[in-house]
Amino acid sequence: MQFTVLGASGFIGGRLASRLAENGHQVWRPSRNDLQSIDRRELGHVFYCIGEDDVSENSFNIADAHVGQLANILKCRKFASLTYLSSTRVYFGALSANEETPLQVLPDDKGGLFGVMKIAGEQLCFASNNPAVRAVRLSTVIGFAPKGKSLLPTLIRDAFLRGRMHVSISAQSSRDYIAIEDVIDILPRIAVEGKRRCYNVASGVNVRLAEIVGVIRGEFPSECDWQPNAPTIGFPEINISRIQTEFSFAPRPALDALVVACAEFRRSLRLPLEIQASVLSVQR
Repeated sequence: MQFTVLGASGFIGGRLASRLAENGHQVWRPSRNDLQSIDRRELGHVFYCIGEDDVSENSFNIADAHVGQLANILKCRKFASLTYLSSTRVYFGALSANEETPLQVLPDDKGGLFGVMKIAGEQLCFASNNPAVRAVRLSTVIGFAPKGKSLLPTLIRDAFLRGRMHVSISAQSSRDYIAIEDVIDILPRIAVEGKRRCYNVASGVNVRLAEIVGVIRGEFPSECDWQPNAPTIGFPEINISRIQTEFSFAPRPALDALVVACAEFRRSLRLPLEIQASVLSVQR
């Protein structure tokens, strides 16, 4: 099959593109410059993995990544399907988390811009008359992300390289985590076989941050500085009955996936020096 992975230079897009190629598919990994001529070629099944979760970045760049480029692709229409990677963070503040849950935006949510952009991207997809245009709401993905700036890769790097982690939310904070292997296994099936317009892709089980830190400390002996009086951040349990019923989806345990990610990080420091440098360069 022909696949196009937009955002293939990133963590999820890169792993997805590699898996598709390993399985014998034709995979196009366009750069931002390539997108200018995208309306002149057949794209096959498209995965929209472009995104920016650092809300300190220019807000216009965030809007362009999550919505602007997506609009251009949807107008192209020369694709067999399009799967937009959204996030389960759109459920922040909700009482439940199934695909039909009404979504809300909290004015005091510091990461609210990210959620708003994801919701806007989803709505662009749903406004399309093409039933093969879908949104996938991903929970926090666990995997080897040496250049990642989010909480998990930062904790792993700090534990291994510094022997000390710093956490600014409470140990009782919890959310859903999913293994990268589960993500890249299910996404092609959703793109080709999916019958619905929206899917939660998660493990369906919330894990406390204290458990995450405990596993990392078990892999890399280290200390953890918990910020006093830190806020507790919680999400509703993600309902995954839709992908369980339609695809017989059975996710790996999140903490097992975290052990694997730590092992891959450890192995990365046995690679050639130029690759090690790319890992170490993102230290805070």
